[in-house]
Amino acid sequence: MSQRHSAPPLTQHVIFRTEGKPLRLNGVLLAERTILDEENGESDTRVRLFRTEKGSLVWAWDRIEHGYDDPEPEQIQRADALVISATEVPRTPAEVAAEAWNRRPVGNGRLADASIRVWHEAARFDQGIAAVLYTDVE
Repeated sequence: MSQRHSAPPLTQHVIFRTEGKPLRLNGVLLAERTILDEENGESDTRVRLFRTEKGSLVWAWDRIEHGYDDPEPEQIQRADALVISATEVPRTPAEVAAEAWNRRPVGNGRLADASIRVWHEAARFDQGIAAVLYTDVE
């Protein structure tokens, strides 16, 4: 098994959403992946996974104009986020992670690919995700 790396320090993050109020959280960005649009090069699909200070996981995904690593809201064509709470009903990090895996963004091929890649990278920094990273076969 690979060595666990330390996650970045807690900071405040604001997640823009096109269909709702922005989310604000104190936590860490566990992983991020952008899949480039190879067909027409106009927009890219970005997926991020955050862990809040209290252990909730937040998926954030958006479609951004091609070429922006840290886009402003006007460069974001569509954006959404999903919170998997660790505090509404207290549960273990592995239980939160299992729900986050089941509810990961998979609306199209690029979104599914990016979320799986983010998941694997996040397991390097998060014990709960690492605990449910694999389906064990005997």
